[in-house]
Amino acid sequence: MASDKANAKIGAARAKAGTRTSAVTLWQSLPDSFMYPLNVRYIIIMLSLSAASLIISKFPLGDFIGQSFVWLVLTRVGFDIIDRVAAGYLKFSETPDDYPSGGLIRPLKYWLVLLVLDIIALKFARSLGYGTYLAAGVAISVITPAICIVLATTGKFRQAMDPAQWVRIIKATSASFPLLALLSLGTDQFSSAAYDAITTDDDEQSGSMIAYFMVDLVTNYLSLAFFHFVGSAAYIHRAALGLEAETDATSSVAEDRELLANRATETAVNAALASGDFKAAETLAYDAMRDDPQNIDAHRLYHQVLMKGIDRARTMEHARRYLSLLIQRGNDVEAVKLFKDCKQADAEFRPQDPAQILPLAKSARMLREPKAAIAMLNGFDKLNPGHPDTAAVYLLSARLLAEDLGRDDMARKVLLHVLSKYPGHSLAPEAAKLLEAVDAMSTAAPRPAA
Repeated sequence: MASDKANAKIGAARAKAGTRTSAVTLWQSLPDSFMYPLNVRYIIIMLSLSAASLIISKFPLGDFIGQSFVWLVLTRVGFDIIDRVAAGYLKFSETPDDYPSGGLIRPLKYWLVLLVLDIIALKFARSLGYGTYLAAGVAISVITPAICIVLATTGKFRQAMDPAQWVRIIKATSASFPLLALLSLGTDQFSSAAYDAITTDDDEQSGSMIAYFMVDLVTNYLSLAFFHFVGSAAYIHRAALGLEAETDATSSVAEDRELLANRATETAVNAALASGDFKAAETLAYDAMRDDPQNIDAHRLYHQVLMKGIDRARTMEHARRYLSLLIQRGNDVEAVKLFKDCKQADAEFRPQDPAQILPLAKSARMLREPKAAIAMLNGFDKLNPGHPDTAAVYLLSARLLAEDLGRDDMARKVLLHVLSKYPGHSLAPEAAKLLEAVDAMSTAAPRPAA
């Protein structure tokens, strides 16, 4: 989802939500919200942020700087969580490893919103007293979910600060919004109350430092759970929020904007390359891809730039993500071409997901690229022991060898291996039939190998 497309398009990743079940209420997703941050990746992030905040607080203005830093990282991680959950991946274990990031722009805008609202609340505290400050904090906590959803779905700072947009979100999520507001308020009030309870005249005591660390840790945890809850609300109410189908006119406008943006980026990248500034070209291409991770043209341009560089490992790492996106979109021609180019540059190159190899090889065969198909299948059994596609990979390899490459001898060996190792497999009869055909062809006039 690119931040400059407003309501026109929220990204192909989130559009996947339409293909996943939504038979769940926000109450039912609540356990998932609290369980989602409890994995190694997020636990490390939460612990690191708590430690960093504690260290930064020792410096002048450290409390403000530390809090601002923690908010920025949490919102960056949190908006990725929103995108994933809004696409229907309610559990961390369900989310694909290569799920694209939505970039820094939306989180940065939300971070600015949080800073502005905090400054407003502090102003109330200084001028009107603690009671007014508390009331302002409650009001801010209640509207925070609406602001978060607006930014997550539109990327527009101005819309996020528009009360009319808050009302739109509240109406669209009417059945769920009280829960969202309650979790937001609970997180904010827990943090304030806990800090008030542990603050002493001597903040240097080791016990106080441990207490601050634990309060920070729990606050970070509740914040990530809140972002999951926001994503759940966006997923459950996506129709009311306008996140499902686009009109043809809206889609056309979005595509026109994307085309113009792609052309402008490509022109700038080519100009940088022509001037010999490879680093600038790479940065421009990377930023375009990062801001719109579902944009095939942006990935293509970034790949072309990387292929001109010398960092082969990074080039191949991105190529695997790019190839995965092409396969997901059904762009078989470009996917097969990309595989061939990468295989030529790096003999060890393989698709990111083993489950993608068999369909990609079938596409290569349909495109009359049998050698590329064989290259995709080679070594599959050794690299992916026990994979459910192994028998089908063997069978397709034998078919390619016999029917496309004229290597009957090798095809026979593969088929005999399939029949001996997988005698009860559903593909065994097909393998036996193909073996008979190979034997029959072998007794006929010899065929030249391709």
